[in-house]
Amino acid sequence: MDKPDLSHLPNKPGVYLHKNSSGEVIYVGKAINLRQRVNQYWQKSSHLASSKTAVLASDSVKVDYIETLGEIDALFLESELVKRYMPKFNVELRDDKSATYVRIPYQDPIPAVSFTRSPKGDGATYVGPFYSAGPVYEAMRTLRRALPYSTHTKLPKKPCLHFQMGLCPGPETEDFNVKKYRANLKKLEQVLKGERENIIIDIERRMNKAAKEQNFELAARLRNQLRSLQRVGRIKLKDTEVLGSDQALTELHKLLGIRNIPKHIEGFDISHMSGSNVVASQVVFKNGVSSKTDYRNYKITNQQNNDFESMADVISRRFKQVNIEKWGTPDLILIDGGKGQLGSAQLAVPEVLTPMFGLAKQFEQVIIKKDDLKFSLDFKFAAKTNRIISDEGDFYVISFSKKDPIRLLLERIRNEAHRFAVRYHSKLKEKTMNTTELTKIPGIGAETARKLLTTFGSVSGVKSASHNQLASVVGNLKAKNIEKYFDK
Repeated sequence: MDKPDLSHLPNKPGVYLHKNSSGEVIYVGKAINLRQRVNQYWQKSSHLASSKTAVLASDSVKVDYIETLGEIDALFLESELVKRYMPKFNVELRDDKSATYVRIPYQDPIPAVSFTRSPKGDGATYVGPFYSAGPVYEAMRTLRRALPYSTHTKLPKKPCLHFQMGLCPGPETEDFNVKKYRANLKKLEQVLKGERENIIIDIERRMNKAAKEQNFELAARLRNQLRSLQRVGRIKLKDTEVLGSDQALTELHKLLGIRNIPKHIEGFDISHMSGSNVVASQVVFKNGVSSKTDYRNYKITNQQNNDFESMADVISRRFKQVNIEKWGTPDLILIDGGKGQLGSAQLAVPEVLTPMFGLAKQFEQVIIKKDDLKFSLDFKFAAKTNRIISDEGDFYVISFSKKDPIRLLLERIRNEAHRFAVRYHSKLKEKTMNTTELTKIPGIGAETARKLLTTFGSVSGVKSASHNQLASVVGNLKAKNIEKYFDK
């Protein structure tokens, strides 16, 4: 068993990626000290402790790494990369351990944050998996100072100790603002996913504004919040960015013959139910990893059962000049669908220079128009790497093996686009149904119904709210009408 060269690894925290002779990522791990941790895989004591570790070491011919500024950041990045690559040994070496998830039940009237090792299909949001519970708990303790959250499944009769310490928003107090609390939970979710830059920028802007207006109490509070967030750390990619030189991206660049390595890929999908609540999603992958803060949803202009027109609608809106200036231009666009969806998308924005292809669902095949000069397919490279390019009239169709790194990356982007579109569609559908239910109450119109749903999350949340909570949103008379309706 030959040990690969590990001299490039620093004595710093980060994430490491074991790769086999084909360049496939077979294991992702995190470490406080990258050099020390990775070297342990080739120590005899490790092989005696686990035969699977010995197999991993023998299959690993190269170890790449991404340096981070701390263990907590490494934890977040490890979780993201495991979900992306789904490495074989992450399953085999951790089948005796349960991952930790942070549970945020947005559907509850007052969501209580908790930890679990068994996610359920109960409508709650589960952030994870995280493979080391200790750093998760430490991160949550730090984040609680910046973004206070409740852990009460049953509200106490008087303000709790955590509220007095500034760690809980105090849902049991009169000044509790549930709308503000839900907004804080969204920020907490973003930070747990490693997406804190926009939040930090926003807090800095608000802090400076408060200082200029001589609102020093607010400025000090925001300063403390900012310091707590900054303590969590930030990912620090090396100049030789591992993800930027990822096998899937470089081989995709060569295979398609496009101008740039696709470090910025956007995926689009449509979701609807028989032409109602038609929506589209735009997901963004940078350096091969999802950039969730850049995701966008669109409500399609014409509500109809026509995926071709819907795709043309979302693509034309994405490439309006104002959006190009705000979000930039991607290196590559993935259209979830076949020849029809791709053709409609390209006709909608013929002047756009970004190469655009379809991904057909059944066999995960890439669809490219022959007359699209933004592509220059490398047939020799395709044959050498066991990718099959078929001539189908006006289109080229590229087929991949199931474990091909390009296919795995494109599947991940497509699945994210599909998930994000379905999530938005379901949200609109539920909102329509809930709004219809609440507008049956005397004195409650569509606008008031939406206000109630925004505040309490669902019809069941409105139903279980106290009179004072309802009255604070819609007034005393309408609160009584709501209570009478649900009492019946």
